[in-house]
Amino acid sequence: MKQVSEVFDLISNLEFHRDTETISIFKAFGRVSSKDIFARRDLPLFDNSALDGYAFDFASKDEPLEIVGSVFAGDEPSFELRSNQCAKIMTGAKFPKGANSVVAFEDASFDERGFLLVPKNTKQNNARKLKGEEVKSGELLLKSGKKLGAKELMLLSAQGICQISVFKEPKIALLCLGSEIKEPWQSASQNQIYNANAAGIITLLGAKGFACDYLGIIKDSKDALSLALQKALKYDIIITTAGASKGEADYAKECLEALEFSCLLDSINFRPSKPTKIFRRENKIAIALPGNPLSAYAACLLFVLPILRRFCGEQKCLNQSYEAVLSEDVKLNPARDNLLIGKVENAVFSPYNAGKFSPSQIMPLVRNNAISVIPAGTAELKAKNLIKFYKIY
Repeated sequence: MKQVSEVFDLISNLEFHRDTETISIFKAFGRVSSKDIFARRDLPLFDNSALDGYAFDFASKDEPLEIVGSVFAGDEPSFELRSNQCAKIMTGAKFPKGANSVVAFEDASFDERGFLLVPKNTKQNNARKLKGEEVKSGELLLKSGKKLGAKELMLLSAQGICQISVFKEPKIALLCLGSEIKEPWQSASQNQIYNANAAGIITLLGAKGFACDYLGIIKDSKDALSLALQKALKYDIIITTAGASKGEADYAKECLEALEFSCLLDSINFRPSKPTKIFRRENKIAIALPGNPLSAYAACLLFVLPILRRFCGEQKCLNQSYEAVLSEDVKLNPARDNLLIGKVENAVFSPYNAGKFSPSQIMPLVRNNAISVIPAGTAELKAKNLIKFYKIY
């Protein structure tokens, strides 16, 4: 049995063979770069103006300056400024030879001849963006394993890069185990329950960019589960809910090991997701989640999402954590890692129901926006303590 921190270490050190593909930059949001990407050109490509104004040589700042031309963005200036001359220049336009500073239009004044009078407080190189000051040609832009967001794609576009090599996304399957569960669109008797896990897990994965095929409910039968898992072997990641604990009808581990999966994680010393298990067969991962909705959701958020990110090549695959101040004292069982559910507002974490909940509940997730993993050995947290938390999606 491992602690949560040990499971995080296990996941962070997983290695996979990762296939790659080249895709359009417009389809690359959320994908992970499979190669280091280097700058093809300087950024800016040439000295240019950061604002609309008048370009001039700073050495002539104390003299009235004759306006001898205009330069617009995209122009190649056809003239060179001489002493006591200036030119109108627009934002992004290339500096003409002989110019090194800019006076903004709104700061400009003129003598009776219409010559520019440079304000006394103007600094040398004012509003001048230098060639290569942001990025130099050949410089490393993004490392392999970088998740591509809007800002990264904007940077690549500015380099004329329109096709990107990325790691292929995993094919993911979900199976929900249990003879007592029915789908929400089916009729359930008073002795049956509706399947909440499929909607929660598939939606959570989808919100984080991972498509998941739902393979339906598998009855509590070793033969039924074995057959379903054999069919699921075409997937890279297989997720099951229920069938992971110690009950008589809990067959997940037995069936997976019969299919030559080795067990990387048998249980976690963590309430409410203790029965969570992780298995591996070559480049495939199977994750057996608990059946209780809150337990399954917490395990999916804390462990499944990082595994998927790691499979995709992300170096930093764990969920981003934040910090908040605890609003009240909370008592905990020090013999295990504990999940604390709460609402964070203005950097204050308010625990739900004094830290008490049932693994079968869903409302604690709905009514709150944060969870925190409190390490074993902690019997009590005091108000105003600083704690680390993760966002509930």
